[in-house]
Amino acid sequence: MRSPAPHVLVLALLTLGWPILADAQPRVVSEPGGPAWVAGGWWRQADGLPQDRVTVLKQSRDGYLWIGTRNGVGRFDGETVTTWNPGTPDAPPEGEVYSIAEAAAGDLWLSVYGGGLVHYDRGRFRTINSADGLSDNYARAVAVGPDGAVWVGTDRGLNRLHAGRFSILHAPDGPASDAIRVVMVDPGGAVYAGADRGLYRVTGAGLVLAPRWNRS
Repeated sequence: MRSPAPHVLVLALLTLGWPILADAQPRVVSEPGGPAWVAGGWWRQADGLPQDRVTVLKQSRDGYLWIGTRNGVGRFDGETVTTWNPGTPDAPPEGEVYSIAEAAAGDLWLSVYGGGLVHYDRGRFRTINSADGLSDNYARAVAVGPDGAVWVGTDRGLNRLHAGRFSILHAPDGPASDAIRVVMVDPGGAVYAGADRGLYRVTGAGLVLAPRWNRS
């Protein structure tokens, strides 16, 4: 297995799948009156990506760049992209990879919209879905807390996975706010969840609307 390049720079325009990136590389990309960006390389489905629409990027501690797309995930080492055939054993499920988080031990967690929660550890993928206790397979966000708990935002609430068991928190203002779109755990362990109707914080009482910050 090739070791990843020590420094990997990916042009942000890649995430948009713009046609200007389809020509030979490298080239200069610029706008009138704006800075010039030198594109050192770009990769599309024809070059190994699972799909052209890139949804999330995450560089793991070992140097690899993980690329979530609308049809699976790839791992980039600075030169080539490794993908996994959905038909092979232990492969990640097909679907939109919305979020990637890394745990303290270096293992990865992926939220797959329609595919549930995916755990990657030492070369193997394991899919966790509603049959295992996840509230919904339409997972939009994932974050890992300092205590090792995995927080998963789905279309049907916020899930906490710890010690192999799920607990589920629902928005207090009904199902219309239950689609959790983003989750964040701060260094102190406070958990925040963004939904269609606002920002929530996890407390002993469950999900509550986050208080306003003092702007003074």
